[in-house]
Amino acid sequence: MSKIAVVYNPVSGARILGDLRTKIKKILTDKGFILTWIETKPGFHQDLQELLNHQFHRIFVVGGDGTFASVANFCLQHQISTPLAIIPKGCANLLALSQHLPLFSVKKAIDIGLNRKITKIDAMKINQNFYGFTGAGCGFDVRILKHATRAIKQKFGLISYVIGFFKHFFTHPSETFNLTINDQEIQITAKSIMVFNALPFSELKFAQILLKHKIKPDDGILNVIAFNPRFPWSIIKIDKKQAFTGQRIIIKSAYQETFQVDGKVFEGQQLKIEIMPKVIEIVC
Repeated sequence: MSKIAVVYNPVSGARILGDLRTKIKKILTDKGFILTWIETKPGFHQDLQELLNHQFHRIFVVGGDGTFASVANFCLQHQISTPLAIIPKGCANLLALSQHLPLFSVKKAIDIGLNRKITKIDAMKINQNFYGFTGAGCGFDVRILKHATRAIKQKFGLISYVIGFFKHFFTHPSETFNLTINDQEIQITAKSIMVFNALPFSELKFAQILLKHKIKPDDGILNVIAFNPRFPWSIIKIDKKQAFTGQRIIIKSAYQETFQVDGKVFEGQQLKIEIMPKVIEIVC
């Protein structure tokens, strides 16, 4: 009988989604799999030693973008090649959405994780220290994430980010960032600079008007956008002069002492990102 590992974040997402433990266990055991069940603890870096003890057919990640990043980091650091499958349970679920995975059907997500094709996606190497997979940034986006505490996200879900956006938009000033793209250095004024490896719906015609091209997690490209909107509704109007692509990005700020990667906040005045093409396998 094949073995399946499930890494479950018990506090990820809004409470409205409920506790998925029983449903996931029943579906997988009814299919004849032997389960190894692991629950995450607070913090980005997770001790997932049980993943080293067996050969697994799949590793299911139940949580959001941060949970996926934690599991994928452990797998890369320990050279675990088992494909990762996602059961979305976070607030944003950007990576899952970019791969068109279902958000509200555990059964469909499991079927996809067991039966769809295996593909390799890129990773963002952060400050030569760890990896991100969806996006990273410095500035206003960090302030939104600091507002959206775990307790608030559990209560309001995705709306917690919207609340944080409007709460801090008018009080967060624009500033000058030193931005290096590959080997080209520029200064740019913005409220926030964000780097994307994956972004949902970027293939739509509406998004193509705003962006240079589709943002895909397997194209070996980092996509940089400097946001400097005067009003909340102008956040979707991206000046193409402030949109860039590259393989190596450095963002420096004299005022910011934190940055975010996949929705998790870290300390540091410099955010250095290098694309690592197709280094981890997922099922989508």
